[in-house]
Amino acid sequence: AIGLGIRAAVFVPQAAITVLRPEIFGVGLVLALAGIAYRWYAIARLGRFFNTRVTVTSDQVVVDTGPYRLVRHPSYSGALLTLFGILLASTNLLSLACFLLALPGMAYRISGEEEALTVGLGQPYRDYMQRTKRLIPFVADGDVRGLVPPAVFKTVCGALLRRPGWVRFPSIPASPVRPHR
Repeated sequence: AIGLGIRAAVFVPQAAITVLRPEIFGVGLVLALAGIAYRWYAIARLGRFFNTRVTVTSDQVVVDTGPYRLVRHPSYSGALLTLFGILLASTNLLSLACFLLALPGMAYRISGEEEALTVGLGQPYRDYMQRTKRLIPFVADGDVRGLVPPAVFKTVCGALLRRPGWVRFPSIPASPVRPHR
């Protein structure tokens, strides 16, 4: 989403935000930095239970302190805030619209993580889910699984992996994808 957002800002200047541009840039920068700080805080609070892969260890417990007191996925909240801030700082409406591209993948990830935590931690995690929101405090959750059916997500990702050059910009030459050796 960031890559496309930056390309949109560069190659589609017609979508530039012209009113209060320096202020909007500043707000975007502040939001991006706040998102980074919030994500780091969430990761630090999770401690040894943090992992980039969806896993549950046998000694894992529900962490419900710090940012986890109000939301179940503050690390993802921080990542989304960072993304939104970066795209807002580009001061381009088309770039800002690229934020929507990140939502299906994030929804799919959260859905899988909540399923793993529910199975791995059992009733304590179900109770935690009842008293906290998913991403934004005090805002209704909804069911993220309904946003992105797994089959759709896998189909789209599979198509992208098979055809990495499917998105092309006229002035950017496509580079061949070489296997990692």
